[in-house]
Amino acid sequence: MSHVTNVILNMGMESDKLESVNTFFEGETGFISFDSDHLPHGWYGGTKFLEVHAAIGAFNHLDLDGLKQHLKEITWEDPDDVQLLICDQEVSRFSVWNLSKLKE
Repeated sequence: MSHVTNVILNMGMESDKLESVNTFFEGETGFISFDSDHLPHGWYGGTKFLEVHAAIGAFNHLDLDGLKQHLKEITWEDPDDVQLLICDQEVSRFSVWNLSKLKE
């Protein structure tokens, strides 16, 4: 049986961390950047381009505690800017987890 978790990862201004984040998924598809070359340039709404580095993914049976631990182990220039927006299956809104709070 499937259990999907929808996740948006805000990495603030750090564009070079996504590869490190995706090592958590061990050969499976991890997050994809909003600015990925696999997506049309500026595919999202609005009249400007995003000025943060964010990525998105939908994961089956996500080990959320493991992902949080993995994010804590990455050296971030500004951990206060790193956030996970999480919407679990059968939940109608996202929860926000801030890395700086996860480090406590």
